[in-house]
Amino acid sequence: MLFDPDCAALVTRLRELNLPRYETMTPLQAREAMAAARKAAAMVPPAIAEARDIVAETSEGSLHARLYRPGSDAESRPTLVFFHGGGWVLGDLDSHDILCRRLSIAGKSNVIAFDYRLAPENKFPAAVNDAIAAVKWIAPVTAIRGNVDTGDWAGNYADTELVRLAGRSIYVLHDLKKLPIDPVADGIDVIVSGHSHKAAIEIVNGILYLNPGSAGPRRFKLSITLATLDIWPGGLRPIIHDLEEG
Repeated sequence: MLFDPDCAALVTRLRELNLPRYETMTPLQAREAMAAARKAAAMVPPAIAEARDIVAETSEGSLHARLYRPGSDAESRPTLVFFHGGGWVLGDLDSHDILCRRLSIAGKSNVIAFDYRLAPENKFPAAVNDAIAAVKWIAPVTAIRGNVDTGDWAGNYADTELVRLAGRSIYVLHDLKKLPIDPVADGIDVIVSGHSHKAAIEIVNGILYLNPGSAGPRRFKLSITLATLDIWPGGLRPIIHDLEEG
């Protein structure tokens, strides 16, 4: 596999430093090493109109976050919700501060980066629950469980949900083959399902069937996708977004 020249230079430099690998350290040591490396790099954060720490009061408690704005507060722009990497063990608001600034500037969007509870001090699904609570703090979220979602934590999520939005009835479930209702008789406008990971848009008996595909790690040889649905008085506009396209 060929590296981009900048990536190749970075990998070469990291090998020359011969730094201990994170997996050989305790979680605390790894976090301290990450912070030390960031300090040693002395990278200057790009200037941005606003970068401000906030606290979100959520169903999972108080979550620390950082709000980035690329311009005037009066401007209307989209908002990106960001959760840092680190294998659920490392990272914080400072570790990805420069990246969030760049995302905000390049995307001309607000960015809200959230901290979440880290392992191993906080066991699964603490981080996932924090992430869902954070998104719900910004906008309404409907989540259901899938066929592999087991354990006590999955009991917090239903198998199906009925969402009413802008005068439309949207029925959400995991596996379309297990649809437990008659959507025509129940006056359903849209059915959203997953399971197959195959993105699809189909209209049957006047009902829109939407499968957004899979936005997670690649499944089989399918594209990595997500879907949006625009609703207005005159109709519905579903769009499949291929995340691998430029």
